Amino acid sequence: MIVVLGTVYYLDASKLFSFDEDHVEKRWDGIYKFTNENEIDLLILGNSKTYCGINPKTMSSILGLNTFVLATPNGSLSQCYYNLREGLTICKPKIVAIEVSTLNSTIMADKEGSGKSFLYKDFDARRNIYEKVITTPRWFDIEEYAFAWSTSIRNHNFLFTNTEQIEKNKEKTEVVNNKLYLGRYVRFTSGIKDSILNIYESDGPAVDGDSLTISDEQLNSLQLLIDLLEDNNIQPVFFTIPVYKDHIENYNTRYELLSNLIEKKYGYELFDFQQFYQEDMLTPDCFENTYGNQHMTYLGSLIVTYSLSDSIQNSTNSAGLPNRKADQVWHNMFYGEESYFYNNPMILGNKVLFVQNEIVTENFTIKEVGIVQEEKVKIIMAKIPKSYILESEKEDLEVRMIVDVKLKGKPQRIQVNLPFNKYHIPGEQYIYSIPANDIEFIKILQTKVVNTKLSAPTI
Repeated sequence: MIVVLGTVYYLDASKLFSFDEDHVEKRWDGIYKFTNENEIDLLILGNSKTYCGINPKTMSSILGLNTFVLATPNGSLSQCYYNLREGLTICKPKIVAIEVSTLNSTIMADKEGSGKSFLYKDFDARRNIYEKVITTPRWFDIEEYAFAWSTSIRNHNFLFTNTEQIEKNKEKTEVVNNKLYLGRYVRFTSGIKDSILNIYESDGPAVDGDSLTISDEQLNSLQLLIDLLEDNNIQPVFFTIPVYKDHIENYNTRYELLSNLIEKKYGYELFDFQQFYQEDMLTPDCFENTYGNQHMTYLGSLIVTYSLSDSIQNSTNSAGLPNRKADQVWHNMFYGEESYFYNNPMILGNKVLFVQNEIVTENFTIKEVGIVQEEKVKIIMAKIPKSYILESEKEDLEVRMIVDVKLKGKPQRIQVNLPFNKYHIPGEQYIYSIPANDIEFIKILQTKVVNTKLSAPTI
């Protein structure tokens, strides 16, 4: 028996029977790595809708916080609770935000197929042995315990069906990745196409809100989760990632169920972006091109991330949150990361290639114009204080500049037009931007802010 157990232990430790690292393992590795040196202020729990729908780098840059998304595919509130237990052994966030599609009809013992596979992956990626022991009988039947604890037992069929993976695992070497990772998974980059819109038109909504029930198991897990947060003096907030407006009908039934449970029974805030749907913002390009289980695209996730950030910032729960924007260490960590320059000053440096401040035009003062390097993309952006612009006209405006530039290394004088960016809306400014491509600004000669519905295309 000792020999058998030793062999299994060795095979598990060598990961010979593991699949390639996926985002589930990466997420657990990420939170352990991040908390080695940093605190987490805002922890977000949920399922695939959450890690596709919330961008933690963007949220961190907006709020001046350290935000991490600890979500798992096909996750339920039961998984959120036990994952939170382990999470709290390494961090003590001020707020935990829970995406409420996890409050569903799931019964853990009934999971099968891909749902069971994701559950094994989530369990396998966790590290705290004590918490995994506590979790085991809650997630698995007794005959599944060995499969849950051992990838070698669970995937021994690789010997017959996937020897390529075994050989690949033998050759693996540990790769050190120092990039900032906060749990995000960009899965969909293009929106709903006409073929799917036609199905909505012919067949109607894919989901009926009247049928979205919550199992007793998930209700019990909600109570356990709230008790755990209250015992640790952590503020819970709840939110909904939306689906396309035509994807669901009778949503008010679901909203009333959630509102009665979260707001009336427990007294906590619910930010429901499905019930209070931003129809002018959440267009088809914001959602996965499917009639089935729908997620947000990258662009859609930006809109919801800004909305959730704004809701948290304006809530009564924000008083205890730190403001790390006064901390240079925080700026060093997020400098040049996704959304950083949309929400923080552009200061000339290795990621800010050009910047000019306080440009006075006929009717506006533009706070900043700059070219920034954000991850793999160069962006020309202008920031105009919201106090100058009527809410109703922001999308009609365009920043137009005559600029001396180098374009692919050649000096030229060109007109640059910056349209409104609806995906990035910081609290105090509107953003007007375009990708920069191979352009280098030398000098801005003339700047105007014009209403495109009233003005000619050139200045």
